[in-house]
Amino acid sequence: MLEVYSVPTNVDRVSREMLPSIDTLSFVVLHPGVISIEERAFAHCSNLVCVDFSFSSPTIAKCAFFKCTSLAQLKNSKNVRDIGSWAFFECVALTTVLCQATSVGSRAFDSCSNLESFQSSKPWSPESYSFFRCFALASVKNLKSIPDGCFSNCSNLTTFSALPEVRIVGKHAFARCKKLTAVSMSNVREIEREAFCDCSDLRRFRCQTLEVVGSGAFYRCTFLSELNIPNVRTIKERAFSLCHSLSSLKWQFAENVGDRAFECCRFLVRVDLPNVYGLGDHAFRGTARLQTVSIPIARKLRTGTFSRCGKLWKVHMPEMRDIGKKCFLECFGLHTWPIMPHLESIRSNAFEHSGLRKVTTAARFIHDYAFSKASGLNELCIQEGNEMIGNAACRFTPLRRMRIPDTTRIIGDLVFSGCPNLESITMAEYQPITGKRRIMPYAFKGVTVQHASGPPKLFRQLALSYESKPRSQIENFFWSIKRHKENNLAPEARNIVFTVYYCFKKFNVAPEMAMCVLQMLTVSTLAGL
Repeated sequence: MLEVYSVPTNVDRVSREMLPSIDTLSFVVLHPGVISIEERAFAHCSNLVCVDFSFSSPTIAKCAFFKCTSLAQLKNSKNVRDIGSWAFFECVALTTVLCQATSVGSRAFDSCSNLESFQSSKPWSPESYSFFRCFALASVKNLKSIPDGCFSNCSNLTTFSALPEVRIVGKHAFARCKKLTAVSMSNVREIEREAFCDCSDLRRFRCQTLEVVGSGAFYRCTFLSELNIPNVRTIKERAFSLCHSLSSLKWQFAENVGDRAFECCRFLVRVDLPNVYGLGDHAFRGTARLQTVSIPIARKLRTGTFSRCGKLWKVHMPEMRDIGKKCFLECFGLHTWPIMPHLESIRSNAFEHSGLRKVTTAARFIHDYAFSKASGLNELCIQEGNEMIGNAACRFTPLRRMRIPDTTRIIGDLVFSGCPNLESITMAEYQPITGKRRIMPYAFKGVTVQHASGPPKLFRQLALSYESKPRSQIENFFWSIKRHKENNLAPEARNIVFTVYYCFKKFNVAPEMAMCVLQMLTVSTLAGL
């Protein structure tokens, strides 16, 4: 038989020891003098339906009504003060709470899946995960703080209001609040990790004072189109990843953009970040409609920053020093080489599958596959200051002309492999003062090389075949030419011999390459030998 229990008037603290059998308890009446409901006082009272607080002002301790699954009503509770951690955990029948609490403990209403309204007459502070998985909760007001996960998975939450003293929005605070459509906040300085993650219906966000957007803060907010955060300075990794509805970014004070921050923002068209000095890995990867980018003081792009931005056609980055791996991979619309007078390094696959047509650069290091498969690349002019061209740097391009300066010390294998339209390569005279030059055995395979100041076509299809000869035999051959026939050589032949000799002896070129050079020289040039 179910029971009604009235707390004696001489008791001001309700504890579990004074209660009758919890299995039959269905209704509890407090008197106005009760000041505290102790820890676990009514925990697991599965038949408890209603508690009448009689306008008393108690604090509710930790786990006081823990898993009271039938508790549906809190009568005359408007004077209830602080609510402790786990106090109403899994009270799935509870629908409304009216109180004057200033503090709500961690997971106090966790999994109260039918809780529709929580109202406090005073400004109040929830703790972490206070209302986690309150699927029916529609709105909250007068928040003094927004800690970690406090309204996470409140899938019916449409509005909330926070007081000006709120400075930080904790991680996962509103994650997966799928009906939240607009947020306006004042004085907030930082939004922590995944605070609004998966708020799929969020369309407008406004916060004039925001400076830091944490990792994944707006991850997969697919309808977010209006973003008013003019003073933001730091955007961390994945902050706006998969925000498909964003169309433009113009932040005057932004300084740093983290890894994958705007990855796959499919409708993003324009990016203007005048004070950004660094962009993270894959920061704008897959933003398929991105057309223009302005990052005037940025000095380094990391791996894949603009990869797969197929419609990107204009990039303004005059202070750029270092372009990372796969940075402009598959940027088919990028036809014009950006002006970068201070560029030092183009890393592996940086412009692979890009639409570049003509490139003029003095970059010190051009790494492996830098321009590989650039479908429109017709001309590549490498200016003085370059020191290295990596393996297969221009492989499978329609390149027609190429110039290599005398400062280039390393030329990798298969640099021009698969370039059927290549007419000639202009290579400056070797200068011993520049140090050793290392040319890999297959560097010019299948290519005609033209010496910058010597006879045309100095090498004829250099490297069509190689014959391995002992190094001592080749060295002796060179010395015999220099010592006994130097004065009898025709001028052109003398230049050729000296060039090959410097390649082999002074610049440490492989013996196979040296023999190939001698074998491929034209008969007319060798008439004096």
